[in-house]
Amino acid sequence: MMAKALATEAELNFLAVKGPALRDVAGPLGRPTEIEKWGRVACVGGGVGTAVLFPLAKALAEIGNEVTTIIGGRAASYIILADELGAFSKEVLITTEDGSLGRKGFVTAELADLIADPARAPLAVFAVGPVPMMKAVVEQTRPHGIKTLVSLNPIMIDGTGMCGGCRVIVGGETKFACVDGPEFDGHQVDFASLTDRLTMYRDVEEKCRLENRQGSAQ
Repeated sequence: MMAKALATEAELNFLAVKGPALRDVAGPLGRPTEIEKWGRVACVGGGVGTAVLFPLAKALAEIGNEVTTIIGGRAASYIILADELGAFSKEVLITTEDGSLGRKGFVTAELADLIADPARAPLAVFAVGPVPMMKAVVEQTRPHGIKTLVSLNPIMIDGTGMCGGCRVIVGGETKFACVDGPEFDGHQVDFASLTDRLTMYRDVEEKCRLENRQGSAQ
């Protein structure tokens, strides 16, 4: 299990992992990944999204796809699973925003080079990571008509589609990431509405974070 604390609630859940046991784990949720033989495939991961990308990329390689993996993070310490991905990827390309490991910049720079090379250009792209990264990948592949699947991580509560917290707009229709996803055709995703939903509780989360830190300091 891999986890990264991002907000007060996540921090509390993260701390719980250090205990003797987790009482419940729900899953798998949603629909299975489209694992098909396309030929050349690019798997793009950002931050902790690389952990989600790992089994997906492995499954694609196991059925005979030529997998090129691109992973990125803010710095070298945020790069994970590079060696493990290298075990079945034709190549693993690394980018960091500060240049501390691999190419300085974003994953989109490596993807652009890949698409521009006829001998390496992917026929399908899978992207898992921060929403801005996935949106950038989608806009890169759109002009080339490259099939692009993105794994969405909106706010989820019950995981059954009843609460509606994870709803996203795909192809002009409302979908629920927990039952209809989490993977969707990236060219059909309304990233503007998705971004808005992800920031709904940002002010509340920050207030809770500050209160929690103040309480810990006392």
